[in-house]
Parts: sequence; structure tokens; C-alpha cells
Amino acid sequence: MTIHLGDVPASSTLYIPFASYGKTNGESITLTGLAVTDIEIYKNGSTTQRSSDNGYTLLDTDGIDFDGITGIHGFSVDLSDNTDAGFYAVGSFYWVIVSTVTIDSQTVSFIAATFRIRTAEAVTGKPKVDVDAWLWTAAATPTVNGVPEVDVTHWIGTAAATPTTAGVPEVDITFINGVAAGAVNISKTTQAICRGTVGSASTTTSIVTSSFNPAGIATDQFKGRIVTFDIDTTTTALRGQSTDITASSISATPTLTVTALTNAPASGDSFSIT
Repeated sequence: MTIHLGDVPASSTLYIPFASYGKTNGESITLTGLAVTDIEIYKNGSTTQRSSDNGYTLLDTDGIDFDGITGIHGFSVDLSDNTDAGFYAVGSFYWVIVSTVTIDSQTVSFIAATFRIRTAEAVTGKPKVDVDAWLWTAAATPTVNGVPEVDVTHWIGTAAATPTTAGVPEVDITFINGVAAGAVNISKTTQAICRGTVGSASTTTSIVTSSFNPAGIATDQFKGRIVTFDIDTTTTALRGQSTDITASSISATPTLTVTALTNAPASGDSFSIT
């Protein structure tokens, strides 16, 4: 019976067992005359066999009656042996034939195994996988350290929104931990966060803004809320620092009166109000 080994890693060693049976009763029987010269390998249906026997090894010394079990035999094939240069190649198909041996006084030849060579494993037991197409379409060329760029067109069978900023798709979350209200509440909470940029002439207790959202349309509209400077804001000493607002002016870019900061904000510092 032929063993189909499937796709095997390049440069690996294949272990190929086979059995022999009597011609009359079908009993397990010892063969005679097995040698590495009886092993022939053919590539891609060609009638030209591999020119070298290097890399073939009979198992259990002589390949006959493996571990003393009558009728069980085997040999190995080292695919890293390049004596016949270029014979073993990724993507090619192979037949391993035993020709000829003697079984129950009969001269026998047979196909012991078939296999195809795939890319060598980077980690033993874990095949290397290169993606060159998605849904029969050529995949994008890897952009960062071999990681391919992937464009998502659907979420759970529904067309995804068209990317809105620098190729980043719009993603809507409808549930959090199975609760729709959780997503709604987080959406409303985050929308209530104000964003601002510091203008010139600010002090430790007065933040003059050069941009702000939303606009201040009432005196002390933001009183009682908390200013927190961004972790990457320009003034290093203010990164992550928070203070409370004690008053705010009416303006599209309001001035915020705050409990004293450790340092005066510089023009361009950025912050959030929660």
C-alpha cells in the first residue's frame, strides 16, 4: 500500500515504512535483498530517477523486519542531501519506488510513498505560511517587517464602512459585554470630553485657548470640570497633570481659570476636559 505523505518541509527527513506478504495466504513474510540501491525517486512524473542514492538509509540496520517484526520494513530519505543538485525543490511532487526486491520467491516493485515539498519550517513542527492572495486576489506587499497590509471589506457578512482617515476604517461597536446600553453610554461619555489647545499668554492659573471644542457660550460653562494635559503635550512637566476649572469665559476659544498648575502651559500644549 502506498503511503501518501502529503506536503513535507524542505530539507526534512522522511521515514517510510512498508509491509510484505506471502503470495498464497497473504501472511506477513520477510523480504530479501533490500538495499539503498533499490530505492528510486522520481520527480513531477518524469521517467528520470534521482541520480544518487546518497541520503537513503535503511532503518533498523538493514531495513528488514523492523524491530524483529516479520514483514515490517522501512527506510528514510534525507531531503537535505543535494548530491543530485536541485532535485529536491519546493513545489515539486515525488514518487518513492522500491525496485526490485524478492518477496516469497517473487521479484516485486512497488510505490512506497508519494510526497510534495513545501517551504522549510522556521520552527520545528510549525509550517511557514506566506500569504500571497486573498480570495484569489494578489495580497498587498508586506509593509512593516513582513506583515502584510490587510483591507477589511466586511464585518460579519456586512460591507464595512469606507475608510475615513488615512485608510483607517470606521468601526461601530453596538454591544459591550452583550449589553447594547453599554456601548451607547460609552459613546455619549466620550462625546462629552472636550478638547483644547493652549494659546499664548497662559499662566499657572489661567489657560488661554487657541482652539477648543465645544465653544464656550455661557459664563462658567466648564466650571467644576477637570483639565488633564496629554501624555505627549509640549510642556514636559504638565504631561498627565490635572487640575480643576474654577471659571470659564464666553468665547469660541474660552479662557479657563484653574487651580494653580506646577508650570505655566506653553502655546501648543494640548489637553482634555472630563
